[in-house]
Amino acid sequence: MTDKEYWKLVDELQNSAKELSLAKGKEYANAYSKDFDRLFNFKAIANLLGIAPETTALVYILKPLLSLSSTVKRLEAGEGITEIGSDLTESIKSRIQDVSNYNNLLWALFNERMPKAKEEEEEWIPVIEKTINRKGNSNSPKGKINE
Repeated sequence: MTDKEYWKLVDELQNSAKELSLAKGKEYANAYSKDFDRLFNFKAIANLLGIAPETTALVYILKPLLSLSSTVKRLEAGEGITEIGSDLTESIKSRIQDVSNYNNLLWALFNERMPKAKEEEEEWIPVIEKTINRKGNSNSPKGKINE
């Protein structure tokens, strides 16, 4: 596969994965309430099970990955891709798109926990100052930032 063919394939896969995510998104969130949250199902299931929403997302990722693993094992056993594809209830492409979309949702869950830009900057400044002051040495004359 040439580089051009590869990137064309990736673009097509990502575009169709996005379409799939948009179509399924309302099913998996409390889309019909005034407090729409794309991550609602992960949070609700996590709350019921006493686990982190990110753990729930990882479990969701595992289902299509296990299906893909079974497909690969069949290929390794000598079955043809056409034969395998005709037996599947969901296409290989659809399962790969599911993994991609669940990865995006997992990233969104992590991202929600991260401090926002200004908060992040304010959070790291004291850490940097403590580190510099502890060492008692820096490029600044008094060993502190901005002094």
